[in-house]
Amino acid sequence: MGKNKWTILTILTMIWLGFFLLKTIPTFANQEIPMYRMYNPNSGKHFYTRDTNERKDLMNRGWLEEGIGWYAPSSGTPVYRLYNTASGNHLYTMNSHEKDSLDGRNSWRYEGIGWYSGGNVPLHRNYNPNVGNHHFTTSKYESDAIVQAGWHYENVAWYGTKAGTNVGTQQTPNALIEKVIGIGMSYVNNGSYVYGAGRTTASINARQFDCSSFVNWCFVAAGVNITDQSRSFTWTLDKVGRPIAYNQKQRGDILVMYYPGGEHAAIYLGNNQILHCSPSARNKNIDVDSLSVICPGLVPIRAWTWEQWFSGGSVRRVF
Repeated sequence: MGKNKWTILTILTMIWLGFFLLKTIPTFANQEIPMYRMYNPNSGKHFYTRDTNERKDLMNRGWLEEGIGWYAPSSGTPVYRLYNTASGNHLYTMNSHEKDSLDGRNSWRYEGIGWYSGGNVPLHRNYNPNVGNHHFTTSKYESDAIVQAGWHYENVAWYGTKAGTNVGTQQTPNALIEKVIGIGMSYVNNGSYVYGAGRTTASINARQFDCSSFVNWCFVAAGVNITDQSRSFTWTLDKVGRPIAYNQKQRGDILVMYYPGGEHAAIYLGNNQILHCSPSARNKNIDVDSLSVICPGLVPIRAWTWEQWFSGGSVRRVF
């Protein structure tokens, strides 16, 4: 009996000790990792990373930090990161089949696991068919806004543990810039230049504009009333926002110039490109042109580039 009693006591002691150790050994819960949202003011591209060194490197290269886009778990379903060496676009996907089908094709390169999906906060995926770029956001408000500007909604891409600090019920200034440009891009090869048009409902519905009414409409249609559409002229655009030095122009700025016998306005896209409505545009209507090309037919006796004309004008920054 004595031997059995000590055996029972030993077993009970070991069980108690086991429970004690389980309570005292630290447990490592799934951590919430901040995902930084970066914006390139020259190209309009967004980039997302959890790597603080990568974030700092991009900021040194001129990217702007828009805060924390969302918080990701430290483990869960992997989100794959791919990069297109030709376009400079990144794509992030949980779909391994999408990853495998793109890797090694059409300049796409797999860069590994970017982060993990988990939680109940959805990241909405949108696609811009004009530039082949994707945008991801926890804000349905922001997602719906760029869809109105011509982006395509592609459902929920993955989930985070909670929303970030930069997007919510309001749009960031950079998101508004992209909405303005997205609206303008939807008129490329789908709108026409008509002198004096774009100031009445009938001409707007017919997608007819001149240079200043087109620029103004891109902002107005995005919910930014810089000036009355019926009185949108180059000289009124030359008074909106605040003046910026030409060599400091950024994506979304309004460029205004004056030449013998006329004037012109355009939206700067970054990377030395403009979006404008002009019979001197590449397609003679609404198009994207390089500032380095000569303005055809603007002033025949002076073969200047768009850059030469606009550099002598003014730059207005709305946001």
